[in-house]
Amino acid sequence: MYTAPVKRSFKNSRVYVCGMQSSGSSIFSYFLAQIPDSLAVIDLWIRQPCPPLMLDMPVSIKTCISVMECYLQDVSVFKPTLSILFMRDPVDIYVSLKKKSYFNDGGDADDKFQIYETMFRERETLFDLSICYEDFTKNPLEVAKRLRQHDVPIQNSALSFKRGLEEVIDFARSRSTWCHDNYQTRWTHGNIHTDNLPELHTIRTLNPDPEVIAKMRELCPRLMDAYHGAVSAPF
Repeated sequence: MYTAPVKRSFKNSRVYVCGMQSSGSSIFSYFLAQIPDSLAVIDLWIRQPCPPLMLDMPVSIKTCISVMECYLQDVSVFKPTLSILFMRDPVDIYVSLKKKSYFNDGGDADDKFQIYETMFRERETLFDLSICYEDFTKNPLEVAKRLRQHDVPIQNSALSFKRGLEEVIDFARSRSTWCHDNYQTRWTHGNIHTDNLPELHTIRTLNPDPEVIAKMRELCPRLMDAYHGAVSAPF
Protein backbone atom coordinates (compact mmCIF):
# COMPACT_ATOMS: atom_id res chain seq x y z
CA MET A 1 0.00 0.00 0.00
CA TYR A 2 1.29 3.45 -0.92
CA THR A 3 1.53 6.13 1.75
CA ALA A 4 1.22 9.79 0.89
CA PRO A 5 3.99 12.10 2.17
CA VAL A 6 3.36 14.13 5.32
CA LYS A 7 1.91 17.55 4.50
CA ARG A 8 2.56 20.97 6.01
CA SER A 9 -0.07 23.52 6.94
CA PHE A 10 -0.34 26.80 5.05
CA LYS A 11 -2.31 29.97 5.65
CA ASN A 12 -3.88 29.74 2.20
CA SER A 13 -5.48 26.73 0.58
CA ARG A 14 -3.21 24.74 -1.73
CA VAL A 15 -5.31 22.34 -3.77
CA TYR A 16 -3.78 19.54 -5.80
CA VAL A 17 -6.08 17.74 -8.25
CA CYS A 18 -5.15 14.51 -10.00
CA GLY A 19 -7.36 12.91 -12.64
CA MET A 20 -7.22 10.90 -15.83
CA GLN A 21 -6.95 12.66 -19.16
CA SER A 22 -10.47 13.18 -20.59
CA SER A 23 -11.94 12.94 -17.09
CA GLY A 24 -13.30 16.50 -17.03
CA SER A 25 -10.70 17.48 -14.45
CA SER A 26 -9.71 20.60 -16.42
CA ILE A 27 -13.25 21.99 -16.06
CA PHE A 28 -13.08 21.28 -12.34
CA SER A 29 -9.68 22.97 -12.19
CA TYR A 30 -11.16 26.01 -13.96
CA PHE A 31 -13.94 26.00 -11.36
CA LEU A 32 -11.27 26.20 -8.61
CA ALA A 33 -9.63 29.03 -10.55
CA GLN A 34 -12.75 31.14 -9.88
CA ILE A 35 -11.50 31.78 -6.34
CA PRO A 36 -10.72 35.53 -6.41
CA ASP A 37 -7.04 36.48 -6.37
CA SER A 38 -5.98 32.85 -6.57
CA LEU A 39 -3.31 31.36 -8.79
CA ALA A 40 -4.42 28.34 -10.79
CA VAL A 41 -2.38 26.07 -13.01
CA ILE A 42 -5.41 24.67 -14.80
CA ASP A 43 -3.54 21.91 -16.60
CA LEU A 44 0.01 20.84 -15.77
CA TRP A 45 1.10 18.76 -18.75
CA ILE A 46 1.38 15.07 -18.05
CA ARG A 47 4.75 13.92 -16.66
CA GLN A 48 5.90 17.50 -16.09
CA PRO A 49 7.40 18.10 -12.62
CA CYS A 50 5.05 19.97 -10.30
CA PRO A 51 6.39 23.39 -9.23
CA PRO A 52 6.30 24.33 -5.52
CA LEU A 53 4.48 27.66 -6.10
CA MET A 54 4.99 28.84 -2.52
CA LEU A 55 2.92 32.02 -2.73
CA ASP A 56 0.89 34.08 -0.28
CA MET A 57 -2.46 33.40 -1.96
CA PRO A 58 -4.75 30.44 -2.64
CA VAL A 59 -3.12 28.14 -5.20
CA SER A 60 -4.50 25.21 -7.17
CA ILE A 61 -2.90 22.88 -9.67
CA LYS A 62 -4.23 20.00 -11.73
CA THR A 63 -2.25 17.21 -13.30
CA CYS A 64 -3.07 13.93 -15.01
CA ILE A 65 -2.47 10.38 -13.90
CA SER A 66 0.66 8.83 -15.37
CA VAL A 67 2.78 6.84 -12.92
CA MET A 68 2.57 6.62 -9.13
CA GLU A 69 6.08 8.03 -8.69
CA CYS A 70 5.02 11.28 -10.40
CA TYR A 71 2.08 11.68 -8.05
CA LEU A 72 4.18 11.07 -4.94
CA GLN A 73 6.84 13.51 -6.14
CA ASP A 74 4.20 16.14 -6.95
CA VAL A 75 2.66 15.96 -3.49
CA SER A 76 6.08 16.07 -1.85
CA VAL A 77 7.05 19.22 -3.78
CA PHE A 78 3.73 21.08 -3.86
CA LYS A 79 2.69 20.23 -0.27
CA PRO A 80 -1.08 20.64 -0.72
CA THR A 81 -3.45 21.45 2.08
CA LEU A 82 -6.01 19.41 0.12
CA SER A 83 -5.33 16.65 -2.41
CA ILE A 84 -8.21 15.50 -4.62
CA LEU A 85 -8.69 12.43 -6.79
CA PHE A 86 -11.00 13.49 -9.60
CA MET A 87 -12.87 10.50 -11.00
CA ARG A 88 -15.06 9.69 -13.97
CA ASP A 89 -16.58 6.51 -15.36
CA PRO A 90 -13.60 4.71 -16.97
CA VAL A 91 -15.72 3.72 -19.98
CA ASP A 92 -16.51 7.37 -20.72
CA ILE A 93 -12.87 8.30 -20.21
CA TYR A 94 -11.66 5.58 -22.57
CA VAL A 95 -14.15 6.41 -25.32
CA SER A 96 -13.22 10.10 -25.15
CA LEU A 97 -9.48 9.57 -24.78
CA LYS A 98 -9.30 7.10 -27.63
CA LYS A 99 -10.21 9.93 -30.02
CA LYS A 100 -7.39 12.17 -28.78
CA SER A 101 -3.89 12.48 -30.21
CA TYR A 102 -2.50 12.24 -26.66
CA PHE A 103 -4.05 8.80 -25.99
CA ASN A 104 -0.65 7.34 -25.09
CA ASP A 105 1.06 10.55 -23.94
CA GLY A 106 2.68 10.19 -20.54
CA GLY A 107 2.65 6.42 -20.80
CA ASP A 108 0.74 3.58 -22.38
CA ALA A 109 -3.01 4.11 -22.03
CA ASP A 110 -3.56 0.68 -20.45
CA ASP A 111 -0.90 1.43 -17.84
CA LYS A 112 -2.55 4.76 -17.00
CA PHE A 113 -5.90 3.06 -16.45
CA GLN A 114 -4.24 0.56 -14.13
CA ILE A 115 -2.70 3.41 -12.12
CA TYR A 116 -6.14 5.03 -12.02
CA GLU A 117 -7.48 1.80 -10.54
CA THR A 118 -4.68 1.73 -7.95
CA MET A 119 -5.33 5.32 -6.94
CA PHE A 120 -9.01 4.56 -6.59
CA ARG A 121 -8.34 1.52 -4.39
CA GLU A 122 -5.91 3.49 -2.22
CA ARG A 123 -7.75 6.82 -2.35
CA GLU A 124 -8.37 7.07 1.38
CA THR A 125 -4.63 6.86 2.00
CA LEU A 126 -3.39 8.84 -0.98
CA PHE A 127 -5.99 11.63 -1.10
CA ASP A 128 -7.93 13.85 1.27
CA LEU A 129 -11.01 13.95 -0.94
CA SER A 130 -12.50 12.16 -3.95
CA ILE A 131 -14.82 14.00 -6.34
CA CYS A 132 -16.70 12.46 -9.24
CA TYR A 133 -17.14 14.26 -12.53
CA GLU A 134 -20.73 13.01 -12.55
CA ASP A 135 -21.44 14.62 -9.14
CA PHE A 136 -19.65 17.83 -10.07
CA THR A 137 -21.59 18.32 -13.30
CA LYS A 138 -24.95 17.43 -11.73
CA ASN A 139 -24.58 19.44 -8.52
CA PRO A 140 -21.54 21.77 -8.55
CA LEU A 141 -22.90 23.79 -5.62
CA GLU A 142 -22.84 20.70 -3.41
CA VAL A 143 -19.26 20.10 -4.50
CA ALA A 144 -18.43 23.72 -3.64
CA LYS A 145 -19.90 23.11 -0.19
CA ARG A 146 -17.68 20.05 0.27
CA LEU A 147 -14.65 22.11 -0.72
CA ARG A 148 -15.50 24.83 1.81
CA GLN A 149 -15.67 22.15 4.48
CA HIS A 150 -12.02 21.54 3.64
CA ASP A 151 -11.15 25.25 3.98
CA VAL A 152 -11.11 26.01 0.25
CA PRO A 153 -12.58 29.54 -0.12
CA ILE A 154 -14.76 28.87 -3.16
CA GLN A 155 -18.17 30.49 -3.34
CA ASN A 156 -21.34 29.48 -5.19
CA SER A 157 -20.76 32.41 -7.54
CA ALA A 158 -17.87 30.42 -9.03
CA LEU A 159 -20.42 28.59 -11.13
CA SER A 160 -20.83 31.71 -13.28
CA PHE A 161 -17.19 31.34 -14.44
CA LYS A 162 -16.82 35.12 -14.59
CA ARG A 163 -13.06 34.83 -14.29
CA GLY A 164 -12.15 34.12 -17.90
CA LEU A 165 -9.40 31.79 -19.07
CA GLU A 166 -7.18 34.62 -20.23
CA GLU A 167 -7.64 36.41 -16.91
CA VAL A 168 -6.67 33.24 -15.00
CA ILE A 169 -3.63 32.70 -17.22
CA ASP A 170 -2.50 36.33 -17.11
CA PHE A 171 -2.84 36.42 -13.31
CA ALA A 172 -0.73 33.27 -12.93
CA ARG A 173 1.95 34.53 -15.31
CA SER A 174 2.14 37.90 -13.54
CA ARG A 175 2.48 36.35 -10.07
CA SER A 176 4.85 33.46 -10.74
CA THR A 177 8.07 33.36 -12.74
CA TRP A 178 7.58 29.62 -13.26
CA CYS A 179 4.07 30.17 -14.66
CA HIS A 180 5.32 32.96 -16.89
CA ASP A 181 8.28 31.04 -18.29
CA ASN A 182 6.56 27.68 -18.73
CA TYR A 183 3.16 28.62 -20.16
CA GLN A 184 2.40 26.48 -23.24
CA THR A 185 5.50 24.37 -22.67
CA ARG A 186 4.64 22.76 -19.32
CA TRP A 187 1.15 24.02 -18.54
CA THR A 188 -1.88 25.53 -20.24
CA HIS A 189 -5.67 25.77 -19.89
CA GLY A 190 -6.44 22.20 -20.93
CA ASN A 191 -9.14 21.09 -23.33
CA ILE A 192 -11.87 23.38 -21.99
CA HIS A 193 -14.94 24.32 -24.02
CA THR A 194 -16.18 27.58 -22.52
CA ASP A 195 -19.59 27.62 -24.25
CA ASN A 196 -22.43 27.43 -21.72
CA LEU A 197 -20.11 26.52 -18.86
CA PRO A 198 -22.60 27.68 -16.19
CA GLU A 199 -24.97 25.02 -17.56
CA LEU A 200 -22.77 22.06 -16.71
CA HIS A 201 -24.12 18.72 -17.81
CA THR A 202 -22.82 15.18 -17.64
CA ILE A 203 -21.53 13.74 -20.89
CA ARG A 204 -22.05 9.98 -21.09
CA THR A 205 -21.29 7.36 -23.71
CA LEU A 206 -24.48 5.93 -25.18
CA ASN A 207 -24.42 2.20 -25.93
CA PRO A 208 -20.68 1.70 -25.36
CA ASP A 209 -18.93 -1.08 -27.25
CA PRO A 210 -19.02 -4.34 -25.20
CA GLU A 211 -15.31 -4.76 -25.94
CA VAL A 212 -14.60 -1.43 -24.26
CA ILE A 213 -16.61 -2.47 -21.20
CA ALA A 214 -14.73 -5.79 -21.06
CA LYS A 215 -11.38 -4.02 -21.40
CA MET A 216 -12.19 -1.61 -18.59
CA ARG A 217 -13.38 -4.45 -16.36
CA GLU A 218 -9.99 -6.04 -16.88
CA LEU A 219 -7.97 -2.88 -16.24
CA CYS A 220 -10.19 -1.17 -13.63
CA PRO A 221 -12.31 -3.85 -11.91
CA ARG A 222 -13.12 -1.92 -8.72
CA LEU A 223 -13.89 1.29 -10.59
CA MET A 224 -16.16 -0.60 -12.94
CA ASP A 225 -17.89 -2.20 -9.98
CA ALA A 226 -18.47 1.25 -8.52
CA TYR A 227 -19.81 2.75 -11.72
CA HIS A 228 -21.57 -0.20 -13.29
CA GLY A 229 -22.72 -2.26 -10.36
CA ALA A 230 -21.35 -5.09 -8.25
CA VAL A 231 -22.35 -7.22 -5.29
CA SER A 232 -20.56 -4.74 -3.04
CA ALA A 233 -19.76 -1.43 -4.70
CA PRO A 234 -16.80 0.38 -3.05
CA PHE A 235 -18.28 3.91 -3.05
